[in-house]
Amino acid sequence: MERMEPFMRIAIEQLNMTYPTGKQALRDVDLTLESPNLIGLLGPNGAGKTTLIRVITGLLPLHEGIITFNGDSSSFWGDTLFYMPQEDIVFNMTTAELCEMLRRKPSISDFEEWGLTESLVKSSNISDLSGGERKKVYLAIAFSSNPQMLILDEPSNSLDSDAKETLCRKLIERSDTTLVISHDDRFDGLMCNIYRLEEGEIKIEK
Repeated sequence: MERMEPFMRIAIEQLNMTYPTGKQALRDVDLTLESPNLIGLLGPNGAGKTTLIRVITGLLPLHEGIITFNGDSSSFWGDTLFYMPQEDIVFNMTTAELCEMLRRKPSISDFEEWGLTESLVKSSNISDLSGGERKKVYLAIAFSSNPQMLILDEPSNSLDSDAKETLCRKLIERSDTTLVISHDDRFDGLMCNIYRLEEGEIKIEK
């Protein structure tokens, strides 16, 4: 797939976010994500990791601060970014139908390397799959889309040991930027950079 931009840089400056309850979710966050890179974002539950990602992707409004993408303040999606949230969305359609809706064209082999069969892809409704199978479907679509920026929130949840090994291999093989939010320490040794978010503040760990 040809790219309009061979290099991706997301710059976050003085980002602040407050919940409707009045609790400050993010506090003066400064962070730069550049390609190619494999980046880990760690932190306890409630630290603000998912909130930060949703602000970066435009799913939550920016309250205070600046976010630029290759120097541009407009948001980006399409072939540039693929965000896989922690919560699996349950669709009442087959995987093949979902790919058609998303205008993605992964091959059957893209699913088979995650242990999924052609019959499952073409005939089984996603709503009837197990949590692990759904996770594999979404990971197969995410990696085969080959975006410049791939954001994975707790991608190893519900996966069996073989699928976790596949996930680690796919992360290593990617040549573009991947941001992984996870409690799974098996990823720590793979990361080029690791940031920790605690009480809304970013700290460099690696």
